[in-house]
Amino acid sequence: IQKMRLLGYDVDFLYCKDDFFSPISEAAIQEMRKLIGVEHFHFYNNLEIKTFSKYKRKLRNFIEIHNLSQQIVIPYSADELYDSTLGKRCDRLIKKNHYDVVWLEYIWLSRIFDDITDRKILKVIDTHDIMTKRYQQYLKLSQSPEFFYTTKRQEQKCLNRADVVIAIQNREERYFRTLTKKKTKVVTIGDCIEKNESKLIDDKSICFIGAANTFNVQGILWFLKEVFPIIQKRMPQVRLYIAGRVCDMLPDSDDYIKCGVVDHIQRVYEKTRIVINPVLQGTGLNIKSIEAIANMKPLVSTSVGVKGLGSE
Repeated sequence: IQKMRLLGYDVDFLYCKDDFFSPISEAAIQEMRKLIGVEHFHFYNNLEIKTFSKYKRKLRNFIEIHNLSQQIVIPYSADELYDSTLGKRCDRLIKKNHYDVVWLEYIWLSRIFDDITDRKILKVIDTHDIMTKRYQQYLKLSQSPEFFYTTKRQEQKCLNRADVVIAIQNREERYFRTLTKKKTKVVTIGDCIEKNESKLIDDKSICFIGAANTFNVQGILWFLKEVFPIIQKRMPQVRLYIAGRVCDMLPDSDDYIKCGVVDHIQRVYEKTRIVINPVLQGTGLNIKSIEAIANMKPLVSTSVGVKGLGSE
């Protein structure tokens, strides 16, 4: 939104509160409203998940509880999480404010484009990730699939509702081109993170920042078990800072400092010498790696953690 406004666009934000995947606090919603501007922030609070979607979720939970994920996978259908009243709300906003573009985050609410009556408006999907068979990454780690995952056919259905599909890296752009019709334009934008020239401090400190997803948890646990003891042996004074919601998934320990969710992530970067990204599996582009580089910090990573940062 900041980038778009710098280019001279007026931008409104419709936030659809979704407790199905990741509930967000009222404080976070108020912070979004404050940053975006009260007059530009629209809130949809009553997303109604269909009954059959609730049953499918219970079935997925049953499969997870009984450790059947390796044998049974139930992909999400394209419109499984869609609420038609959301489309009507969006259509009313368009008629009232005469927008030129609707920019949608992720694919699973793409049916909103079918409910828009203004056929001249430009429809954009910002994909963030490939959702086709995304569950395979979790199964490789003997974990139950998380978040949204679907089939090639269902992802194709979502993408072809858009005029423009945005990929986060070239590899994903090439894949999306195999799914989309000729009328749908596919482009790569990548990630836009402001550069902060943090000083390279003379300190024996390491930092890891991550959300509480399976890939981050598995990666930092591997680092703590296999790598960090070697570093501690050679450099007893070393300090390891861990920030983000990944801290909620880690036990307390004298070996590292849990910072939790921080208001200003730059403050964490400022007091650390090196940033690590020890993830062993994952999809999409590792934003944490880009953030480290943007903050002028040396980055030590696995090959998975820097996937997408090169020419490809």
